[in-house]
Amino acid sequence: LSNLGSALFALGRFDLSAQLYEQALAVSREQSDVEGEATRLANLANAHAELGNDTKAVALRAEADAAAALVPPPSMRRRSSSNPAPMDVLLRSRSSANVLAGSTTNPSCSSSAGSESP
Repeated sequence: LSNLGSALFALGRFDLSAQLYEQALAVSREQSDVEGEATRLANLANAHAELGNDTKAVALRAEADAAAALVPPPSMRRRSSSNPAPMDVLLRSRSSANVLAGSTTNPSCSSSAGSESP
């Protein structure tokens, strides 16, 4: 919905883009997606500004800013399959697990423990 709204916005169809942003905003709120809510509110504010609804645009922008302030920093966000942890976090987790399991070597290294490279 939001992507379609953005496409219509780019084509100058601000009335239709505002309608789609409203629908996308409802979905973000239903899913408790604060970051998505902030983005949809900002998009909606832009559409209303283009439509000449300045008072509505300013109110929506203030609401978007308030929602954005509630978005946790990336390091505090919950991970999911669509938002995987960065590779360095995964590697640190694997190293910690190996230490806890009693292994002192990195399983991704091909050299054996104690041997030196030429």
